[in-house]
Amino acid sequence: MADADKERSKEVYHSLPLGKKIRYIFEYYKVILILIAAGVGILIYVIIQIRNPDPESVLSVALVEAATPLDDEGNVFSRFLEENGYDTEEETITVEVMDYSYYTSQLLVTRLLAGEIDLLAGDEDTIETLAESEGLLELEDVLPEELLAECGESLYYAGDADTGEEHVYAILLPESNALAEDGYYTGEVYIAIAYSAEHTEMAGNMIEYMLEADVQ
Repeated sequence: MADADKERSKEVYHSLPLGKKIRYIFEYYKVILILIAAGVGILIYVIIQIRNPDPESVLSVALVEAATPLDDEGNVFSRFLEENGYDTEEETITVEVMDYSYYTSQLLVTRLLAGEIDLLAGDEDTIETLAESEGLLELEDVLPEELLAECGESLYYAGDADTGEEHVYAILLPESNALAEDGYYTGEVYIAIAYSAEHTEMAGNMIEYMLEADVQ
């Protein structure tokens, strides 16, 4: 009986016009075809990723209450990479422009403590909130003592929640700073390092680069 049914199915199939044959095959093997298509798609994606992998992020930057420049390809972050010999096709700096409200401030603190952000910039109110929330790293642990001494009154101090001792948590960039020249900010802007930064040394190097560029 089964063989007879198969023969009838073949006869019916061969009698169908081309369009109906294609529809018949799709309906009969739909699940299998979908799985094959998905498998091929995954295989193509894997091959593309192997041959053209996404650049590795060597630094994650959050610019709080910043503008998004129309052309940010030649910004201070890309200049830093190029001038320090990084391969920009394989390595990149991730820059995220964020707004700032009560809810986003809580999210920002969470991300700082989770190590999702290395370096951040913002106004004094932003830095004050983040320092009080223990989301910022003491810059004495990262930057050279001579550099901090040169910054003088531009240093932002806050008391440690546990010891009460004052530490440097941010630096006020000069008025004609690189972030302003790139179109991110128009007013005062501080730069700081996240408490749980994954790339602490790189964040410190980026701050030094910005300060040196501003001096020049």
